[in-house]
Amino acid sequence: MTGLTRRCSRPLPGALFRFEFARTFFISNPARCQAQRLSFLSLGHLMTLPLTFAIVLIALSSFARAADDAAILDGPNYSFSIRAPDGWHMTSTRQLQAAFYPADKTFESTPVIMYVRSADKAQLHVNNIEELNKFDLRGIQEHHPNAESKKVGSARLSDGKEIPIYSFSGGGYFERVAYAEQSKTITVFVASAEKKDDLKSSEKAFRELVTSYLFISDNVTTPNHP
Repeated sequence: MTGLTRRCSRPLPGALFRFEFARTFFISNPARCQAQRLSFLSLGHLMTLPLTFAIVLIALSSFARAADDAAILDGPNYSFSIRAPDGWHMTSTRQLQAAFYPADKTFESTPVIMYVRSADKAQLHVNNIEELNKFDLRGIQEHHPNAESKKVGSARLSDGKEIPIYSFSGGGYFERVAYAEQSKTITVFVASAEKKDDLKSSEKAFRELVTSYLFISDNVTTPNHP
């Protein structure tokens, strides 16, 4: 089995994310980006969105022209854009809406992966980053009682805001996790590796990933599933 499958055998940071309700719009090709945006957002729909959301979508056209491997992710109460770091590829799996791996590796063989997911505060019954971090740690400790997590630094978003970075260890993997809090959700950025040196080698890419993040709106709804 792949490293990703083993990682997904236990709760992932920001767990209980309902992937089946989420959508990912890859915009690796700028022309395709424009077509995709028009395909899911007609002019009539645009007029019903909050003004700030419409402004951000217009601004994203410039972002898309500059990005070679980017995507707009959305789901209940969140929509944001994210871009693969230089030298990394983006993919989507059944477990992960947006995952990243080094371009000189395959997704199945990479020693380190990164991924981004959104955690809903109300669904998880957490109020802030600190509570989500403890929630994540408890989930890992159910299978690895000696696992621990501690704050190890901070990272800077594209708007200049600093967000905390935590380490996770003792759970079978070495992980670095950053949390960006929004009004209804907390976006979780994760770098995970079996070896500490592999995790350390991804530090620059991890910070590039965090910096590329642009939150768009929390006024997002999804169709009810039968």
